[in-house]
Amino acid sequence: MNLDILENLHAQIFGNKEDITNIKATHMYSKYVTPQSLFVAINNDYIGEAILNGATVILTNQMQNINITQIIVSDIINFLKKYTSIIREKYKNSVIAVLGASGKTSIKFMLTQMLPGKILYTRRSYNMIISICLELLLLNNSYDYCIIEIGTSSIGEVSDISRIICPDICVYGSIGLEHVSAFKSLDNIIKEESSVSEYTRKAAIGPASMSKYFKNYITIEDSNYEKCKALCKLLNINNIKLENELYLPNHRGNFIIFNNKKIYDHSFNCNWMSFQYVIHLINSRKEICDFILGNIIELGNEQDNIFQQIGELVDSCIYINKLYMYNIDIKSKKATNFNFDSNFKDVIYIQGSRVNNLVNIVCSFLNDKYIDSLYKFI
Repeated sequence: MNLDILENLHAQIFGNKEDITNIKATHMYSKYVTPQSLFVAINNDYIGEAILNGATVILTNQMQNINITQIIVSDIINFLKKYTSIIREKYKNSVIAVLGASGKTSIKFMLTQMLPGKILYTRRSYNMIISICLELLLLNNSYDYCIIEIGTSSIGEVSDISRIICPDICVYGSIGLEHVSAFKSLDNIIKEESSVSEYTRKAAIGPASMSKYFKNYITIEDSNYEKCKALCKLLNINNIKLENELYLPNHRGNFIIFNNKKIYDHSFNCNWMSFQYVIHLINSRKEICDFILGNIIELGNEQDNIFQQIGELVDSCIYINKLYMYNIDIKSKKATNFNFDSNFKDVIYIQGSRVNNLVNIVCSFLNDKYIDSLYKFI
């Protein structure tokens, strides 16, 4: 971290300033803390665990009885926002924002492999304002690119984040129903997702529904790879990796062949848009398959209507043999409850929210040989 910025923001430092300049990582969850890192103690909890796991600096709002370096500020969240805004203005290279109802993390990981040089990007699915500020604490001009995944669950969050990060280029995944209980309508979702346009400095890429909000916009509907490819061209990158050279984190659409069965694994997350995308994949690949479906999140009062549409999509898809339901009730001629003793086809799609533990089903299919990690590429 930058000591001059800390001084300008009236942060108090107790301990060794070299610990601050030598921070290698930032964390807000004590169990993930790594050696030589900053731990942000939002509620002054779990500080002891963070120190045991290797934290060398604590950001807090009151003096702690500990033997490591402390940065003390009056309001942690406001401090993080102000510090990040200053860091962003000092950063001279490209900031890329990734948004949308689904596809954000896949696009982010594709870009980390397609863009050359040193890249700072938001880890895991940390895409809300505080976690984004945390990621950017270590941003400096040694990074060639900065990729920020922006999530939202209530009106105004995209605007609040965008005001801080001021992206040069935005890339959208799918735009559709998400967090329905908060946004109520697709119009409100589009309004929320488009609010980044006010702070976008150069261009945006994504589905046609967002084009009217940007002066410089490239319309690409379905292919996340093509969106990433278009971004590379905007940045004058010529040596662009092919799609089959890229890898996805486990459980986000990659496939495994095991015991002569091909398993497409979408078991990390599932909302209405990502379900439609998987149906699109099934139709385009033209392989007779079984579909194991867990519960779908963020539907609010639209659940009954969307469940009906799911049943209709499954029944109309000639490539789906059976729909195996896991903690979900879909009215479909092909639907039956999931059990491991079923005689599955050689091609299996598995999709659902991670809260349903569908990841465990994937691992069971593979006799626990599949690495259950969001960050291990296969």
